[in-house]
Amino acid sequence: MSQFFATLYSRCQPEHGRVVLWRKGQPAVFVNPTDPEACHHAAMKLDQAGDCYNLVNLVRVDAVEDITQRFGRGREDELQSCVAMVADIDCGHKKNHNYPSRDQAMAALDKMPLSPTMVVMSGQGLHAYWVLSKPADASTGQEREKLKAISRRWQQMLRDALKPFELDSTHDLARVLRPAGTANRKHGNTVEILTVDPECHHPLDAFITHVIRGGLGPIPSEPKPRRRTTPSHMVPAPTIEICGWTLQVGWNHDPTKGGR
Repeated sequence: MSQFFATLYSRCQPEHGRVVLWRKGQPAVFVNPTDPEACHHAAMKLDQAGDCYNLVNLVRVDAVEDITQRFGRGREDELQSCVAMVADIDCGHKKNHNYPSRDQAMAALDKMPLSPTMVVMSGQGLHAYWVLSKPADASTGQEREKLKAISRRWQQMLRDALKPFELDSTHDLARVLRPAGTANRKHGNTVEILTVDPECHHPLDAFITHVIRGGLGPIPSEPKPRRRTTPSHMVPAPTIEICGWTLQVGWNHDPTKGGR
């Protein structure tokens, strides 16, 4: 299992945040991403008593206390860094769904313009990880919206490659997945790595290039500041004086200038 964590967090430094390992109903465990062995031991300990999950991306160090107190696993607004684009591909027959077989899902991954760093068999499905060459900042709302837009469009490319089969939407940045080596008690199997190339990393710009080239639209950029204007039919209201300060209390409608 340490290979799983070593591959996923190979480009990370302590300042990029903390790995979150979580089991429902228990306080999460937080680990330095540069220590795959510690991640392995923490996951195995949690896995002894129930299904263990890993928050793929890294949380801020200053969010650890709040996450612990609420027995949480980390929200998007608590993230520090995005380390990978991911896809959770359900496979096999399920009532009212048209999911691909495992071979069909692997064939769709082969069609993608960038090869996944790692593909994991989670149970009846696959988890694909495209590890970034450099963790991307996810500490602000603006950066998170940009990353989610890239993730959403990347998954749409995979959805197109899978047609006519279904792919559930899992583009959120706070996605938790089962780490390799742990048990999937629902399906009675161990989560295993199917393919891995530890040297396969992709710059974030490569995803942007491919989703735009695929006709899936531009990625949100920094918004322009909104310019506040006053309608022509409004005039300044009277001013008042408080403690030596002169204050304008608002704007009044001027009926001679139209408007409503």
